[in-house]
Amino acid sequence: MVAKNTEFTIESVLFTSPRIRQPVELRLNVTDIDIYESLDKPYLTGEVVLVDNNNFIENADILGAENITIALKSARTNTNTIVKNFYINKITHQQRVNDNSQVVVLHIIEDILHLANLFNVNRYYEGTGSDIIEKICGEFMGKQLTTERTDLQNLKLIVPNLDPLQACKWIADNLTSVHGFPYYFYSTLVSPKVVLRDLVSLITSVPLNTNSVYQWSQSAVQSHEEDVQRRTIHSFKLGKNSEDLFSVIQKGL
Repeated sequence: MVAKNTEFTIESVLFTSPRIRQPVELRLNVTDIDIYESLDKPYLTGEVVLVDNNNFIENADILGAENITIALKSARTNTNTIVKNFYINKITHQQRVNDNSQVVVLHIIEDILHLANLFNVNRYYEGTGSDIIEKICGEFMGKQLTTERTDLQNLKLIVPNLDPLQACKWIADNLTSVHGFPYYFYSTLVSPKVVLRDLVSLITSVPLNTNSVYQWSQSAVQSHEEDVQRRTIHSFKLGKNSEDLFSVIQKGL
C-alpha cells in the first residue's frame, strides 16, 4: 500500500508518569490523533488511538493523570514543530484484537485544564478584564495571554470560589468591546498561549485557507484530490438556533 501524504506528521508522542522511571515514546504505536479546539473552552481536548503489542497499558498502570507530550509538524516547508502538553483524562476504549495486541483509545485534556483543577481562586481583583485574566493565567497556570486589549471597562470584583479557568471564563463571558461585541476565551493548537479576542477581531482576521475553502457539494464528496477531501463538509443540519429576527426585536436587542 502506498502511504498518503498528510498535512501533519507526528514527530513524537512521549508518555511520562511518576510510576515509570523513563519516558516511553509511543509514536510508532499511535494510529490516530484527534485534537479538538472550541471557542467555548480555554483548553484543548482530544483522543489518541494506539495499538498496544507489549502490554504497555497494564504496565503503565494508568490512573488518569499521566502526561503525554505531542509534537506535530506541518508538511509545508519552513514550518516549526508544534509541541503541546496533555494529560490523560481516562481510557475510553480498550479492546483485545488477539492474545498479543489490543487497541486502546485515550481521552486527553490540555495541561492548563489539569493545572487549573489543582487551585481555587477566591480573591479581589481590579483592572480591565484582560488584565485580570492575564494575572490569573500567569499566577496559577504559568500561561501567557494573547489579547488585543480592546476592552476598556475597569472592573472591581471578587472571584467567587472558582478554579482559575472558571474564573477567567466567567470574566470573559461578561466582557464587551467598545462596540458591544462579546469576547471569547480559548486555546489553539498552534500556540502555547491562551487567547482572548472579541467577535469583530475574529471575523475580520485573514483566513488561513483562502485558496482551499471548506465546501459541501456532491462533487466534493466524491473527489479524489486530498486537499478537497480534507475540506469537504459531508453533512450538516440547521438546529433550533436559526435566525429569528422577530424574537431579537421582541427582546429589545
